[in-house]
Amino acid sequence: MNTEPSATPSPGGELSELWLGRLIEERYRIVEVLGEGGMGAVFVAEHLKLRKLVALKTIRAEFAGDGQAEARFAREALATAQIDHPHVASAMDYGHLPDGGAYLVIQLVRGESLARRLERGPLPWRQVAELGGQIADALATCHAAGIIHRDLKPDNILLEQRDDGSFHARVVDFGIARLSGETGDGAVVDASQPITRMGAIIGTPGYMAPEQAVGQTIDHRVDIYALGVILWECATGQRLWMSDSLTGLFARQLAGAATPLRDMLPGQVPEALSDLTAQLIAADPAVRPGVVALVRDELRRIAFSGDPLLSTAPELRVSGAPISMSHAPTSAGWSSAGPRPEFSTPGGTLIAGPPGPAPLGLRLRALAIQRPQLFRYGALGLALLVLVLVYQCGRHSEPVPEPAVAAAPTPEPEPSKPGKGKPNKGEAKTETKPEAKAEPKPEPKPEPAAPPPADVTEIPAAFADAAQTLLTGSGNKARKKAAEAITKASEADKAAIPEYVRNLAWLEKLSRCEDKRKVLLKLEEAGDLRALPGLQMVAKTPKNGCREWFTAKDCIACLREDLGRVIGRFEAQAEG
Repeated sequence: MNTEPSATPSPGGELSELWLGRLIEERYRIVEVLGEGGMGAVFVAEHLKLRKLVALKTIRAEFAGDGQAEARFAREALATAQIDHPHVASAMDYGHLPDGGAYLVIQLVRGESLARRLERGPLPWRQVAELGGQIADALATCHAAGIIHRDLKPDNILLEQRDDGSFHARVVDFGIARLSGETGDGAVVDASQPITRMGAIIGTPGYMAPEQAVGQTIDHRVDIYALGVILWECATGQRLWMSDSLTGLFARQLAGAATPLRDMLPGQVPEALSDLTAQLIAADPAVRPGVVALVRDELRRIAFSGDPLLSTAPELRVSGAPISMSHAPTSAGWSSAGPRPEFSTPGGTLIAGPPGPAPLGLRLRALAIQRPQLFRYGALGLALLVLVLVYQCGRHSEPVPEPAVAAAPTPEPEPSKPGKGKPNKGEAKTETKPEAKAEPKPEPKPEPAAPPPADVTEIPAAFADAAQTLLTGSGNKARKKAAEAITKASEADKAAIPEYVRNLAWLEKLSRCEDKRKVLLKLEEAGDLRALPGLQMVAKTPKNGCREWFTAKDCIACLREDLGRVIGRFEAQAEG
């Protein structure tokens, strides 16, 4: 949602002449024009009774009669009025103007949006975690009040700079929030002016969770997803989801996995922050954390840890899930150039400061109100329907092949032969029945030929143990450590390490399924049977060996089919 005006109106313009000095409800005197948009304007007003400055947002009379626009305006007032939190810019008043239209009074926030800050580059990881903790704290209060924001993004997070240089975040713009008493698809129970209806999707592409993008029933986990995207973008300084078209952007979100922060910034972010962010942006909402308060606590723990890169595992793992708001950037970096997205859904964000130069170099911005635009199933209808099917299919676990080696069946004990003699001493007397015709016993499957022995004598001594671990070790931590040692070897050492060992190390180290598959196919293409023991160890990975939140999952579910095929081929070659 593009909330910033294209230009800040001059105080000496027509709008100033009409509004400056005007009294609203005998309580608010307009003292400054902050910005004007297609639907209304934003002002600084003085609350005459309280003698304090506030931000006053208006909607023009011609739009006040628009049910959707008016509902958004009232919704923002109702949602933020229920929240009293230091990281939320709350509404204080709402009413109708005598000549038509409506107004909304909100706290005046001095600062800049997170989107503006990211134009200057990424944030240090510790600041990412600290800001993320503040945002998660605000969301925890919102969710406890039954409010889902549904449009969380950098433009809707304001940063006030403290005296020590740190930032105080405030979440704004609840114009499309889902309130308590609404159904999961956004329809209001009392049927009064729903903001989201069947056939319409509201939100900002790139920050909407997949289930929100395809119009499915949503819950508070859409905010958790958006928080994960924001954390990823703050750490990298890049847009997470990019495409030349809206449909392409949705397809990337639904079908692709985000590159983990550890791979984007190797050695520069804690593992805990990388793991947590990956879980938050999981396409399947069931994988994401269910309680944002625990996400807040984990982010705080990461932010204030004394460890420079937080190398130790946390006691409570939450893992279980330059800026342009354009949906079609031409590069991976943030840029303020180019057109703003025409498909965003607007709302008002208020950023203001005292007259004159902004303190500490902060620029004053007024985020104008724009006419809402809904994503309707028109030209995108068929494409989004296909994406829904892709999304639904992707949420199911992939089929897991049977083990390549089946255990031989245990022979059944032979039944006693009938006889007339007395039972032996100590035996119970039993009646015998005619012996049933025995089924032919299946021939036990022959064990596959043993693979070539793991010869590590050809490997530099410093890496022999690591190679042996990758070929025969079963401990997850030991294998990860071995992979790390080999992948970080010097170029001279890598030249002395056989290619199959290096590939096994990357197969263990990489976290994205597609990246692992590329390495596996490279091993298959090379056809080096010495890799077989290592592949067999990978195949023995328990199907519940990974935990995300409180749920066990198969770490290599998406890889098992290809892995079984390659192992079968190598075993056949070794046998021959």
